[in-house]
Amino acid sequence: MATADKNEKVPEYATKSADSDFINDVIAAFSEAETEIAERNSKITERDEYIYGDRLEKSLDIPIGHDFTPVNWLRRTIEIHKNMFMSRGFNIVSTYDSQDPENAADEKEKERVKIENKKQKEFAEARKRLVDSIIEDNGGSSLWSMLAENAGAVGDAAVKTYYDEDDKKFVISPIESIDNIRVLWARDDFRKTQAVAFVYQITLQEAISDYGVPANTPTSPLGSPLVFRSNTQMPSSNYSQQKMVTVIEVTGTLDGWGSTNGKPNKVIPGHENKFNALIVGNKKVRLIDEEKKMPRYYIFPNRRERRRPWGVSDITSAAIDINLTYIETLSDWRTHASKVNFQKYKAFGFGPDVQLPKNEARKVQIIPLAEGQDMQRLDQGDSNQLDFRAQLDEMKEQFVRETGISRVLFDDPSVTLNSNQALLTSMKPTSDIAEAKKQLWSPILVELFMDALETISQYDKNVKDLIGDSFSLKVMWPSIMQKEDPVFQQMLLNRFNANTMSLQSYLEAQGESKEEIDRIRDELSDPVTAAILGRIVNVMAQNLIAPPQPQGPEVKTNITLRGDLTPQQEANHATKLGIQDGPFPATMGPQGNQGMLAYENADNQGFTTGAYPNQQPVTMGPDGKPVGMQANDTNTGQQAPAQLTTPANGQEGQGVMSQPGSGATTTSPQGALNQQQQAAGN
Repeated sequence: MATADKNEKVPEYATKSADSDFINDVIAAFSEAETEIAERNSKITERDEYIYGDRLEKSLDIPIGHDFTPVNWLRRTIEIHKNMFMSRGFNIVSTYDSQDPENAADEKEKERVKIENKKQKEFAEARKRLVDSIIEDNGGSSLWSMLAENAGAVGDAAVKTYYDEDDKKFVISPIESIDNIRVLWARDDFRKTQAVAFVYQITLQEAISDYGVPANTPTSPLGSPLVFRSNTQMPSSNYSQQKMVTVIEVTGTLDGWGSTNGKPNKVIPGHENKFNALIVGNKKVRLIDEEKKMPRYYIFPNRRERRRPWGVSDITSAAIDINLTYIETLSDWRTHASKVNFQKYKAFGFGPDVQLPKNEARKVQIIPLAEGQDMQRLDQGDSNQLDFRAQLDEMKEQFVRETGISRVLFDDPSVTLNSNQALLTSMKPTSDIAEAKKQLWSPILVELFMDALETISQYDKNVKDLIGDSFSLKVMWPSIMQKEDPVFQQMLLNRFNANTMSLQSYLEAQGESKEEIDRIRDELSDPVTAAILGRIVNVMAQNLIAPPQPQGPEVKTNITLRGDLTPQQEANHATKLGIQDGPFPATMGPQGNQGMLAYENADNQGFTTGAYPNQQPVTMGPDGKPVGMQANDTNTGQQAPAQLTTPANGQEGQGVMSQPGSGATTTSPQGALNQQQQAAGN
């Protein structure tokens, strides 16, 4: 509670006197707006009677005897605007400020950021579930559809919110009679409120039984809740003189008044605090000064006009006049057409006591007439149907333009649309109005549900843990296209396939819940349902009918990676002084593939013959001499292969030129060695 400065003197009053002064100041403050309220309520009553009452019929100027066919377009207009705006409801989603783990200083901080993001995500989902439960507990989409219709008809809708401690639920109570709402404005643009009061009347008996007020409680005449019997200024427009007790519930601040522990007290201007007070007659029944626990009122305007305190109905005065003119023109046309289509005759020579012949429909008749009697048809011309039809069509067009309603929404059979794009284009005036209403209601809805979470957190510790400074709520409105529309479905699929929409958002756009993802997760654990989801049922069936056979023993492959060091580096490494910092120089021997090849050639010295790369292996016997080799070749200085016995006796061109399976001729050294190996049975 805001208190006065310690250097300022604040008057002190007895409790009874303070309550009385507080009640009088509340009534006086809201009585100052009576002119504004009377003007608003007059428009509300007028719109209500035209749309839902019989004022449209009573306002018609139709002579007695004329055709009377009342056509009320106003109610259908309200229904169309309501359906375009709120027929599919809305979603409240919770957002949070996530941190980028890649910006973390180290791995430990990175893991902490990931855990914090996961926690924030779970809290956001919990907040969304809580908001959804609040909506469902208060009638779901039907509540908001009713509010949208009320606002469209009379210009504004209102709700009262509070926490019911007995039922342990948050209540959103619609105020169907917006006439009872009064506001003290905080600014001259009529967009910020200082206090909101709900003022209504009950009988004295109900006030005594429900609120315990005394029998001598001041009363007010029915229809004038802020005009008491003690006041000599009685309005001339009272509906009744029945004695009623005024009930005022006010939420906000009042100039010069604060509260402490549920008791009002006067404070220095500028030090007021918010409160919620319930006043019945001249008794203060309740006062709540804990801001997060007090009931609140929210006003939802239908459409706003510049520097106007209240919303505007979808039904304008021009729309009402056009509807009246249409009915009167239709009456004139039908009356004139009746005279033309049902013709009249002149009868000559018929006395007052003579019965006139009667015409029988759809029959050829011969009417006997006496001498001096005659009948002649009166010529009354045509019904001027072209002129009347043109007038009626023009009035239809003007009504559509005035109310922003597409003719296709009036189920006009003359409108032919060959594509969804043409349908959307024809509905654009109506959809534009619906979009404007969504933009107007979104911040109010966010404020309402943010306050709801704050209020519930005062009674539920678990909810209190969900409330923090790093989250916000956002209103998601469905597309103007129905979800059964192929264009709407294709648009969602394109976004989903382009990876610009999450699976959960895709399901929410379809009207599904997050539980659908949990079902998919469960089905993936079952082989059959997993195969269906993965579109691989044919593969699964093939494996069941003809399972794959094993292809032999499992082949195990080992790969060893080697890094070579020079001998000096190995020696330096052994001294633990570093590879390049040891006592041995860093210059020695070849390395890499060429070095390895050089070392291998040195090891194979004497075991190969010929020049690289056409070298041939030399096999040494137990005596250290090459097997099957003769003396040194005089040309190469190397041992020549021994002369082997062949079927051709060593003569070229005769006998078998190669041994079976050897791949070499018998005249080559390798062929001779192969022959010797085969002869030995190897």
